Amino acid sequence: MARPSSLYSVVLQDSLPVLQSKTFVFLEAVMQKRRVLYVVHEFPQISQAYILSEIEALETEYDIHIVTLRKPNIAAEIERQAETTDDLDRISEIIKEFKPDVLHSHYVWHGPTMLNLAERSGVPFTIRAHSFDMLSNPSRKSFMKRLKRRLRGWPEVWVPYPEHASRSFNSDYCLGVLVFPFEREMLEETGVRPEKIRDCFPVIDFDRFHDRGPNGDAIMNVGVCTPKKKMTDFIDLAASMPDRRFNLYAMGYYVDDIRKYNEAAGNPVHVIPPLQPRDMPAEYKKHQWMVYTANHQMNSVGWPMLTCH
Repeated sequence: MARPSSLYSVVLQDSLPVLQSKTFVFLEAVMQKRRVLYVVHEFPQISQAYILSEIEALETEYDIHIVTLRKPNIAAEIERQAETTDDLDRISEIIKEFKPDVLHSHYVWHGPTMLNLAERSGVPFTIRAHSFDMLSNPSRKSFMKRLKRRLRGWPEVWVPYPEHASRSFNSDYCLGVLVFPFEREMLEETGVRPEKIRDCFPVIDFDRFHDRGPNGDAIMNVGVCTPKKKMTDFIDLAASMPDRRFNLYAMGYYVDDIRKYNEAAGNPVHVIPPLQPRDMPAEYKKHQWMVYTANHQMNSVGWPMLTCH
């Protein structure tokens, strides 16, 4: 199992109160695990194995409690439970009950929400940025989604991110934003102070995927079917190479559209239903190549985790 990023040793230490000189106070502090409260968008979403890997890496050394803002549309089969609520008052109550040393979330658009919770509770926060949240634009969101956010009392987001989150990240309550190295310049251009940005690759379960045995000869693509990934290109490629096996591990919002496109092309791709994260290492070994497609016009696909896997 991958070890936690050294950042957590820094930010969690920063968030702890200064220990008193009394010996019993010191011993009590070092014997207790530090606590991390996760506030994530949807958990345990099967397509977000990177969050699962991060939690698994941290939970051996930290007490973890998870709040998910909504239920996943396809759940990963895991034992760990999470409380589902998007009520900021309820989340504030959970913070008081759990008494975390730090709050943690994923995706830069949660910056204003995490700052809101931090200001209410006095507990600092960190955020793990990804790729698509840095490259996307919320102006594509519908008016109804914006209205729903306002009615829930959530912080307003009306400008392209990551610009809207810079105020949150520059706050004293923000202990750091974990980013891919290529994203540092993007955040600095929006006004985020350099010392708030931590170049840090995501946690992966190296042992789970490390296998030097022989691979199969198939060609694969994996992911949530959305227009930005333009998986129709994968089907077109398969149609041009009928002597090779193409497997698409498809899930999410536009799977039916992809199936119809594949059928119209003569079914050159084997469309495989979602599998649990624990089953994927064996699936990867069946393939010699991975082809990851993207829509160049939308330009919101970054560095997918499955390239590491």
